[in-house]
Amino acid sequence: MAMLGRDRRLEPMNDRDDDELYRRACEYVVRGGSPRTSHLMLRFRVGYNQASRWIERMMENGILTPPKDRLH
Repeated sequence: MAMLGRDRRLEPMNDRDDDELYRRACEYVVRGGSPRTSHLMLRFRVGYNQASRWIERMMENGILTPPKDRLH
């Protein structure tokens, strides 16, 4: 039976890894990248929860503004 390599996506990220990815995600958004959760998931290979936490954090830090109500 062949041994499979370790899949880092299954390992928990430490705070330093998370901070570095968050910093890169912020740079991506500031430079004109899409601030959508799905785009961050694909671009940085993270799950929905991680990407949505980044979006919330970017709003708290003033990098993004809250979404506008499109019904009016």
